[in-house]
Amino acid sequence: MLLIGFATSLLRDSGSVIESPPGRLLTVRETARLLRVSTATVYKLCARGELAHVRMLNVIRIPAGVVISREGL
Repeated sequence: MLLIGFATSLLRDSGSVIESPPGRLLTVRETARLLRVSTATVYKLCARGELAHVRMLNVIRIPAGVVISREGL
């Protein structure tokens, strides 16, 4: 689980891990919605290695277990 730099400061306040079935992968859009950031920010976090992700062909998927919500979603 990699959440450092921007993501850490963004999510530091009241973060809690999103509960979901094991192995569930979120789209960039779903991740952005949960983190309350733009999709461009999610792509940047992935590119900088600050958000663990899996690349499948030309799409990025983020394991639900690494997504932390600011509002305890």
